[in-house]
Amino acid sequence: MLAYLIRRSFASILLVAVLSFVLFSLLQVMPGSMEDMLMSGNPNIRPEDVTRLKKLRGLDQPIYVQYWRWLWGYEDTTGGEDEIFLKDGRILLGRLSGESNQQL
Repeated sequence: MLAYLIRRSFASILLVAVLSFVLFSLLQVMPGSMEDMLMSGNPNIRPEDVTRLKKLRGLDQPIYVQYWRWLWGYEDTTGGEDEIFLKDGRILLGRLSGESNQQL
């Protein structure tokens, strides 16, 4: 009986892992991307803004890093704000909601 429960538990965990990978893969190959939505939704957006947002959201990372972040949930380190914390401690503020691009 114990061997049966162990086999069923292993099969369940494996099934969930495979299904999560399949779902993530389908989301990656769907037509349309974040950049397309940003470019079509805001005519004033610049390519450097798209690059900055991709970096901010982790979309510039390798696919396996994106999968693990997607699997365990995203940690929003910005608090919902459009800013990037640079390695030297400075903060790069965004300009998507009309504010100027400035550094503190």
